Amino acid sequence: MTKAENFLQHPEAEFVRPSGLIHPPTQLSSTAAWMKFRDKTLLPLKEDVKQVEIILAWREHVPHEYRFWRADRGTLALSIGTVKSKFAPF
Repeated sequence: MTKAENFLQHPEAEFVRPSGLIHPPTQLSSTAAWMKFRDKTLLPLKEDVKQVEIILAWREHVPHEYRFWRADRGTLALSIGTVKSKFAPF
């Protein structure tokens, strides 16, 4: 499978957006960006968490050589799961 084919198979980011103020990461965003979006924005919006989990599960099974999205930076790339930044206010 090519990167282009994987891009076309990437699950869509269709969310309920209250008043249009929430902007999810794009398909090219890093996995860490999706995880931060899930943890900081969507946990209160539980209906949307399921779709982010589908995206993260899908990404976990794509071999590195076929990934088309930006790579994670630093320690955020260590695992799929809850990531806490040292810069977070809580």
